[in-house]
Amino acid sequence: MACQFFSTVLGALIFNPSFYRVRYKSGMKNRSDVGILASILKSAVSNWQYQATIMQDAGVSHYQITRYLLTAVKKGLIDESEITRMYRTSEKGIIYLKKYSSLIELFPPVLDLPDTEILTEPNELESV
Repeated sequence: MACQFFSTVLGALIFNPSFYRVRYKSGMKNRSDVGILASILKSAVSNWQYQATIMQDAGVSHYQITRYLLTAVKKGLIDESEITRMYRTSEKGIIYLKKYSSLIELFPPVLDLPDTEILTEPNELESV
C-alpha cells in the first residue's frame, strides 16, 4: 500500500514538470507578502493577463492568486476587466513595483551559507 502511494507521487512528479517550474522557479523560498504581490504585479505589467497565466508566472497557488488579486484590485494596484476577467497592473501598481525594486537594491537578500563555511573544524569552538 505504501509502495503504491510512493509510485503515484513519484509518477506525478516525473510527468508534471510544471511542479518544478512553479515551486523552485528562480530560487523562490519563503517569500514575503510584499514579494509575492510584486511577482504578481510584474507578470501583468505589459498587457492584460488571465489569472492562470499570472499564477504560473508568479509561482503561486490558486488560493494565493485569488487572495492577492482580490486585495490588489481593492487597493487599486491592478485593474480587472469586468468582461474578460483579465488583469493588468495599474499606474499605482507600477509605482509599487518601482518602490519595491529600490527597496530590494537597498537591502539585497541574504544568501544561505552552507554549514561547512560556518564551522570548518570541530575543535574551533574549544579555542573560543
